[in-house]
Amino acid sequence: MAYFDSMATSSSFLSMDDYRLVQHEVLCSASNRYEVLEFLGRGTFGQVAKCWKRGTSQSVAIKILKNHPAYARQGLIEMSILSRLNKENVDEFNIVRSYECFQHRNHLCLVFEMLGQSLQDFVKHSPLPLKCIRPIVQQLAMALLKLKSLGLIHTDLKPDNIMLVDPVRQPYRVKVIDFGSATHVSKAVCSSYLQTRYYRSPEIILGLPFCEAIDMWSLGCVIAELFLGWPLYPGASEYDQIRYISQTQGLPAENLLSAGTKTRCFFHRGSGSSYHLWRLKTPLEHEVELGVKSQETRRYIFDRLDDMKQVNMPILEGTDVQVEKADRWEFINLLKKMLTLDAGKRITPLETLKHPFVTMAHLSHYPHSAHVKSCFQNMEICKRRSTGFDGSRGLFGSGGVAGGGAGGGGQHQLQPPSHLQQPARPTQPVHVPCLLVVCVSSATHPSQPIVISDTLHPAVRIITISSETEGKDNPTSCGVNKRVDVNSCVTVRDSDICSPLSPRRLPTFVENAATLPKSLAMVIPPGESHALCLSLPSGSVDRPQAPRPPGWSKKTSVVPSARAALPGAERHRAASSKFQPL
Repeated sequence: MAYFDSMATSSSFLSMDDYRLVQHEVLCSASNRYEVLEFLGRGTFGQVAKCWKRGTSQSVAIKILKNHPAYARQGLIEMSILSRLNKENVDEFNIVRSYECFQHRNHLCLVFEMLGQSLQDFVKHSPLPLKCIRPIVQQLAMALLKLKSLGLIHTDLKPDNIMLVDPVRQPYRVKVIDFGSATHVSKAVCSSYLQTRYYRSPEIILGLPFCEAIDMWSLGCVIAELFLGWPLYPGASEYDQIRYISQTQGLPAENLLSAGTKTRCFFHRGSGSSYHLWRLKTPLEHEVELGVKSQETRRYIFDRLDDMKQVNMPILEGTDVQVEKADRWEFINLLKKMLTLDAGKRITPLETLKHPFVTMAHLSHYPHSAHVKSCFQNMEICKRRSTGFDGSRGLFGSGGVAGGGAGGGGQHQLQPPSHLQQPARPTQPVHVPCLLVVCVSSATHPSQPIVISDTLHPAVRIITISSETEGKDNPTSCGVNKRVDVNSCVTVRDSDICSPLSPRRLPTFVENAATLPKSLAMVIPPGESHALCLSLPSGSVDRPQAPRPPGWSKKTSVVPSARAALPGAERHRAASSKFQPL
């Protein structure tokens, strides 16, 4: 958003339907008074102003819509969507929090939490390293996951609508804003003019039926722009947009072109044979037909998306070079899945959260790399902020607190007309794969603890295995109500460890590692299909083996002390096979 020094500066840009903001004027709702501090920005919808909620220390952003029937109708739709979102724990899913709405001099006003600058203003055409892009991908995938579960499509995901929460105290913590164009999947209309052009999906350009997958295409364009420092497909027209896409990724499939209601605007159908193929119009043909000259606005022209691997390579040394190459390979792999031309084959938000680029599974092979450590440190911002997790509920349970946003609030719930309220849709639990491994040596085998990764999701189980003594305590004594962010727990304790290892105790456990007997703690997602074998021979401490695909033939067994304390079913599996998942 643009920033102006005074209200007077902005007044010359106002349309007749815009509200004339005056600095220090007061906007009144039924229960609050908001003093206008400064003008923040403008869009086709109207304006945004930074305001102070009188009687508190809270600053808010107020979106003031134009006084026009079309914007008023869209404002009611936005209000109903925000009302639905406000029933969820939007902080957990990186969505802007709304507080209330009211009418002020015939203008609909929507009140939101005050955020930092947009991702567009933050980046300013400067590429970001992958370690900074990763947490943004994870957070936006979580937002799309929530929207998908509610049957909502944002339809305008772009850097301008992704806001940094607090760049100083929470680096790369982001939230999605602006639901003014959002719609329900059930109300998605074919051939609608949606999405900002640079981030517009092929199905919208071609006039095909669409769903929430258009948001995933936009996300792919956003992260490509963060990586390149420039939009991947900056088309000056829809023709240029589909031309750029086709030159890099090939033409959409014949069945998609044949079904599109707008395909003939950009493609010719060949003739002279029994099987007619579509071809992209040349820039000259398009110019002759429409009188619009094609433009070249790309900074990077790629023959394929794989060519992006060579762009903006940082200067690194030693192992970090291999780390960067591996990371780039996974990033491009994810990007290609996001930018799949066929929406039905495009990656979903949940699949994105499971992708190696997000989980960083490929980086566990480089535990001593300083670059890898910084990657994991950057992902700390993505940790869930819930205070507990009930294993009987999914992540979309009813435990969300609407008033948990920045600046207090949440007591003012949006109440759209009853005919605009949407019924709640059934939701499913979410299980995001993650792995935490901590190796600790005894005094006779000193070494630094190695934290390969940290858990990014509460739906996990914790197993603590000691190679020295048999677990004497009841492994089930650490109930759900005594643990934090743990779904199930099996614990084998050493005699010197007084309590089960849990996420809350982990930092202390690592800090005091030098004084503890050799032990191993890991976090494994429930139902993980890949096996994780442990080998802790007497007198030494081995690092845990990396997860292997099913069928891996190396023979490694769970240590006896661990097997003895496992519950019956898991103990049977460990005893009956040399290679079984814990």
